[in-house]
Amino acid sequence: MKKLYNCSGYQGGAIGLSGATPLGPAMTGTTTFNMTGGTIDNCNDLWIGGGAICAYTVNPVSFTMNGGTIQNCIASS
Repeated sequence: MKKLYNCSGYQGGAIGLSGATPLGPAMTGTTTFNMTGGTIDNCNDLWIGGGAICAYTVNPVSFTMNGGTIQNCIASS
């Protein structure tokens, strides 16, 4: 990932970790996101929070950030 900027969404301004396939049923197991560089900048969540990243699943979530920057992100609600 190089740069995500000026993003907006309803379940994570830039990235939403839902534990579901985009067009199908819920998955089981751990949802994983690994960030190893790049920038998430000036992103806004318009609904349930997570200006940059929002995890909304009953399953375990693994978030690893080894480098990169998250800055200037807000959650409107």
